[in-house]
Amino acid sequence: MEVIYMKILITGLEPELLKALQNGLNHFGLNVDVAGDGNRCYEMICANHYDLAVLDCEVPRMNLGDIAKEIKKKEFNTKILILSDKENPGAVCEKAREIAEDILYKPFDYGELVSKIRSLTKEEEKPDLTVLKCSGLTVDLKNRKVFSGEKERITLTPKEYKILEFLVKNAGVIVSAEDIVNYVWGDKADYSSVSVKVHISKMRKKVSDSLNKDPLLTVRGGGYMFMQGL
Repeated sequence: MEVIYMKILITGLEPELLKALQNGLNHFGLNVDVAGDGNRCYEMICANHYDLAVLDCEVPRMNLGDIAKEIKKKEFNTKILILSDKENPGAVCEKAREIAEDILYKPFDYGELVSKIRSLTKEEEKPDLTVLKCSGLTVDLKNRKVFSGEKERITLTPKEYKILEFLVKNAGVIVSAEDIVNYVWGDKADYSSVSVKVHISKMRKKVSDSLNKDPLLTVRGGGYMFMQGL
């Protein structure tokens, strides 16, 4: 399984198109989540960091204007692509348009949608950072060092460092133990879940002891999320 860093949330498309879109965009290093209605969309936005939210004006039980504003309130730089009926845009979508990066009018074909998504998720638009700061930690990617604040170094084993690096790079995103194994040991690794938990536990203790807080959240079902701004 390939570790994917860029995440997209899409609402309101036909199941056949969604399946094709998910399969196609995975090849470009994009991970597609799907929300069928407004309630689910809101839950997923609150629980995850998305690089792009594709919001359909026809999705039931959702005020897209309010959802778009909620996305913009978060510290993540989530871009918004609105899907709209040009003939009948509606007042809700008019509000959403004010803070959306782009609009795609129906009817559209698969190629148009992929082109819009690719344009809004270009890697070069993201800064090439060599130092990451999150929840009181400073991670020096170039020298593979971790500091509490900017001065006190936290000594980690190579595997512990790689685990922390992956979690901080995906801060605010729920990642699975399988994702961690693939990043640290490679996608062909034969590694037990118990061993992974031992490495995570040791890394977690060193970080929490140094910070006097635990920024790593264990999610029911086997996932982990490194908290932002804790």
